[in-house]
Amino acid sequence: MESTYAGINKRLIKRLIKGDESTFKKVYDLYYDKLYFYCLKFVKSEDLARELLQDIFVKFWTNREKINPDLSLNAYLYKIARNHSLDWLKKTARDQQLKEALMSSMTFVHSQVEDNLVYAEYDAAANEAIRRLPSQRRVIFQLSRNDGMSYKEIAEALGISKHTVKVQIFRASKAVREYLQIHTDLTFVIMICSSLLILSLS
Repeated sequence: MESTYAGINKRLIKRLIKGDESTFKKVYDLYYDKLYFYCLKFVKSEDLARELLQDIFVKFWTNREKINPDLSLNAYLYKIARNHSLDWLKKTARDQQLKEALMSSMTFVHSQVEDNLVYAEYDAAANEAIRRLPSQRRVIFQLSRNDGMSYKEIAEALGISKHTVKVQIFRASKAVREYLQIHTDLTFVIMICSSLLILSLS
């Protein structure tokens, strides 16, 4: 089943390379918040993180033809975000005015950076919970959570019924939720559990 997931990841990238704007919009919606918090860890400024994020997605779209279909889309986007953020930090180190502006903005995002660290711990626990799922269930859940595919799209991609997809996602969600209740703070789980289960019913 892992090879099946890799195959679908490859088809998704190929649609992007061909200029499929609806696929780009789906990727944008799925990764915006994740990459925003990732950039925020580097630059410590909300406004700057959003500005960098716009540049990252523009770069991603304009250079889409250079994407290797064999790569993980998730890893590719995070690599762009990391490189872009580090490039900005290098520029800041050479520019005293930029450095002062950065320092003045750090106070206002302190609590949000702390929240992001907590989320990172939660995300690590969620990934471990997903890794423990049975093979087919894990792939189905990843296609829904990571790639934003609908029940119908997953069913067609894997050659199974829509009902099977629905049952597998329900069981996977239950297993992940129970794992998180044991391994993370319960209040936090309740607060953001909905962000984990990106499920489309179309």
